[in-house]
Amino acid sequence: RSDGDFALEYFREGLGRFAPSAVVDASSPSDGGGEWGITFLPSLFRVYGHPLVQEILREKAEGGGEAPPSLVVLGSALGNCAVWPALAFGFRATGFDILESCVRKTNDDIIASLKGNGAARLRDLVKFEVANVLSDADRVEPEMKAASVVWSNDHEWGEAAQRKVEEMAYANMSEGSCLVLYRPPLTLQDLRWKAGVKI
Repeated sequence: RSDGDFALEYFREGLGRFAPSAVVDASSPSDGGGEWGITFLPSLFRVYGHPLVQEILREKAEGGGEAPPSLVVLGSALGNCAVWPALAFGFRATGFDILESCVRKTNDDIIASLKGNGAARLRDLVKFEVANVLSDADRVEPEMKAASVVWSNDHEWGEAAQRKVEEMAYANMSEGSCLVLYRPPLTLQDLRWKAGVKI
C-alpha cells in the first residue's frame, strides 16, 4: 500500500468516527477528538530527561527484577511515543489508538517490515492495539497497572475524556509511576497525585 492510500483511509476513518456534528463549536472539540498531532523526538527526550521522570525510572529499575520499564501510550497514532523509547531505552511499550488504520499501518507496514539487527527485538518490545481508551478500559487498565510511564496524547480530547483518563490512570497505575499529559492535569488536586510538573 502506498502512503497516499493510507492517508485516504486514515481521513475516511477519522471522518467516520469523528463526524463534524460531534464538534460543539469551533473552539471546543468533542470528547471524540479526531485531530492529528505528532510528538517530535526532541520533545520526547525533554520529557524523559526531566529530573522527576529520571527519578521515577531509576526507582523502577532499582525496584528489582530484570524487566525493562514499561510504557503505555494512549492515542498512539503512528507510534512515535512508543517506538522511540523502545529503541532508545529498551522500554516495553503498548500503544492504543481508536483508529484501526493507524494501528495497522504501524504494525503491518512499519514494524513488521523492519530488517536488520534491532528489528526482531523491537517487535518483541512494542505492540499496538485498536482500542477506545475510554470504553475499552478492560484492555487498557491491565497495561496501566504494569506501566512505569503512561503517556496520554490528550491534546485534542475534550475535558470530560481527559478527566476520565486521569481518573483511570490514578486508579490503576502503581505508586511511583508517571502520567504524561499534553495539557495541565484536571485532577491534580482532587486525586492527590504525588507531584505535578510542567516540562
